[in-house]
Amino acid sequence: MKIVFLLVLFYIFMRITQYIEKTSVLKLQVGLLGMGKSLQKDLNQIAETADTSKPEGLRYVLQETTLALLRHPDYCIYGYSFVDVKRSIDEGEKRFNQLSIEERGKFDEETLVNVNNIRKQSATTQRSNDFRNEYIVAVEVLWTPQNENDTLTERELLEDYCLLRHL
Repeated sequence: MKIVFLLVLFYIFMRITQYIEKTSVLKLQVGLLGMGKSLQKDLNQIAETADTSKPEGLRYVLQETTLALLRHPDYCIYGYSFVDVKRSIDEGEKRFNQLSIEERGKFDEETLVNVNNIRKQSATTQRSNDFRNEYIVAVEVLWTPQNENDTLTERELLEDYCLLRHL
């Protein structure tokens, strides 16, 4: 039995080099052993307490999720990463939204959502149009199953997350 932890980080890094904006979208997937239930609890707590309406809250989600994974390296048995560099913030946001929809579509249900510091039972995406000459980091952390008493079968893992490779 496996738990899939999906960390999708949307890292927007504006850099003006000869007046060209660039945006990077990073996708990181980690497959965990089923005994990683304590990690599910940690992720639930992070999602429930983070103020995702502020950059500091998004940084908190990223840091705490990374720390939770680093505390349990023995649970991590599969991994996949990918970076897509786009020419503009709009292209990067479109790519991020595409990846988000693809990944969220693999879930049977979303039971815990914290978007822009609004906690709900169903997911909504919110877009900020205030992208100016600053560095911006946005984060989306998805994990399935969210219920700490649930796991995925190996078949479900391999069907839905076929890009994962054994570590």
